Amino acid sequence: MEWTVEGHTVLILHGAVNGAELLPLITSGTFPAACVRDTMILDPFQLLVAVQRAVFANKIGAMKTKSLNSEILYALSPSKSIRDSLVTFGVGATDTSAYAVLVDPIPETKAAVAAHVREHTSSRVPVDEAALQKVYKITAPQLQSGTLLDLIVSSIATKGL
Repeated sequence: MEWTVEGHTVLILHGAVNGAELLPLITSGTFPAACVRDTMILDPFQLLVAVQRAVFANKIGAMKTKSLNSEILYALSPSKSIRDSLVTFGVGATDTSAYAVLVDPIPETKAAVAAHVREHTSSRVPVDEAALQKVYKITAPQLQSGTLLDLIVSSIATKGL
């Protein structure tokens, strides 16, 4: 899936990964994409909102993390803790599928990511809605007034306000 956010091209790939193989590349900063645990993503729109926040923070020089990729993970989290954001939303060693988010990808970058994220058309790993409700501190009464996606996106969009 490809979109434009704040004048930047955003490419989101979803597929099978080998978390144990990918994690060293991510932690060393050599993997050219933000890798997001797919069990924590209800809808790709959630990713787009986080990308928009990260791109804007980069544009105005207000990033809390060292890279745009980690800033995307930080933007997804309601926590102000960078470490908690990376642990909760980043790919772990045991993960077998994930989203890869690329901002302004060039063909070489797309190819490097595609070598590690093998897109598949089979059904995705079920989203852990209970974990999402816990992370975003969403209560049953809140769910009566809006959908889980609406509440999550609102939390991402208003983080820090």
